[in-house]
Amino acid sequence: MKNNNNFLRLANLFRMGIAIAVLASLLSGCGKSPVVPWESATNLPKPIQEQIESQYKVDLTSGNIWQVKGVENNRLVVVDFNSDDLCGAWGCLYSGLWMQEDSLVGVALEHYLDPHVPPERLLFSVLPPETTTPPTLPCIRTVQPDFQGFLKRFDLCFNENIKKYEVWRSATEAL
Repeated sequence: MKNNNNFLRLANLFRMGIAIAVLASLLSGCGKSPVVPWESATNLPKPIQEQIESQYKVDLTSGNIWQVKGVENNRLVVVDFNSDDLCGAWGCLYSGLWMQEDSLVGVALEHYLDPHVPPERLLFSVLPPETTTPPTLPCIRTVQPDFQGFLKRFDLCFNENIKKYEVWRSATEAL
């Protein structure tokens, strides 16, 4: 009987420990779905905003941007136009602007992507540098629904020679 009481006591302590760990992870934010840090496209410098609106024939007031720092004063600004006019069977158009400070160098990325990825996954994320010399603009990852229960992962890196992003590697993964 005494061994049985010790076993029950240990089992209860174990359950309490699990409950405390789950509660702590929820309170610390570990249980939350990650969110891409989008901001309003109206935060772009006004001349750049007007140039993009003219080029894509869209109003950016409902659009969003996602900014990633590169080396020196370079950065990638991904534009989600949030416009039905730029969506179709292949998804919605996302453009990556190569910026130096507040100047537009060029469009380094244009892809149609399905924005409906599982809530625990990021549509875009930054990849850590894999070389000792970081590229002008960082490598990024995007995920796309592939077929039922699977995602296609694309790692895109900036090609210095052609001044555009290219698929560096891709893989299919289960959800």
